Amino acid sequence: MADHIQQPFPLRVEPGNRYLEDAVGCAFLINGDAAWSLIADLTREDADIYLRDRRARGFNTVLISLVEHRFARNAPANAYGDRPFLRNGDFSAPNEAYFRQADWVLRRARDLGFVVLLVPSYLGYGGGDQGWYQEMAASGERSLRAYGQFVGQRYGGLGNIIWVEGGDYNPPDRSLVRAVAEGIRETDPDALQTAHSAPETAALDYWREEPWLSVNNVYTYEPVHAAALVQHASGDMPYFLIESAYENEFGADGHRVRVQAYQALLSGASGHIFGNNPTWHFGGPGLWPAEMTWQQALDSPGARSMQVLHRYFFVDQMVGART
Repeated sequence: MADHIQQPFPLRVEPGNRYLEDAVGCAFLINGDAAWSLIADLTREDADIYLRDRRARGFNTVLISLVEHRFARNAPANAYGDRPFLRNGDFSAPNEAYFRQADWVLRRARDLGFVVLLVPSYLGYGGGDQGWYQEMAASGERSLRAYGQFVGQRYGGLGNIIWVEGGDYNPPDRSLVRAVAEGIRETDPDALQTAHSAPETAALDYWREEPWLSVNNVYTYEPVHAAALVQHASGDMPYFLIESAYENEFGADGHRVRVQAYQALLSGASGHIFGNNPTWHFGGPGLWPAEMTWQQALDSPGARSMQVLHRYFFVDQMVGART
């Protein structure tokens, strides 16, 4: 595989369209993999192994936390011992060494042709210790806006980033998430942004009035087609399946994750994100027992199903369109 794959970044949303569009005007369909702990948990060598494997299987998008709170072996430090902030949980004091490592991962993803759904400050389920909500509240809006400006300026030039605000929570104080999103918007005004809300909550359900929100999504453990069709009828903003049951969690096997993906795509979604335990957290602590290593899980039944999905929706359809 080539070390650099030309992709027409950045993506954009044309008013009135229900799909994402690349820089040359072609529709872009998300075929994504959840890799939440990629930046925090893996060395550069292992990150490259993961990204090359996923690209070879037809994935074109990865979902990643920029700063990890719990789900990495040395959280919140990365594999090299660098913590994201010079002072614990202080968003006004980013650690340059940590973000240099993040730079490398994000550039490598871009060079291999990936869109990155990047979570700047994952809140955590219920606002608890899985994420940064408590530290964000302590840091305050001013520091969070400056943090948003910092990451927006640092990564806006990559062209392959879609920002994912929030994270498994509908915060009672929306101003904290808003401050990060607006800071990004100030330094990267053309950036696409969405939100990862609480389960069974679409981005538009909770953040509808936010000017930074440009892409909707579905997050459900119920039948995906039902939730997707609700969002399809709710407006003209593109939406995708950001999360449903991950393989090897909630009793989900290869069949279930395959059904979820196909239901999303056949209900008008602009793509989907597949997830696998333990691949989403790699060597870090997860929420469910893992019976294999992340390296072994790269070739899971669900991942092989996504290869078939890629061939059908991305290869065969393109060939058919040219014949």
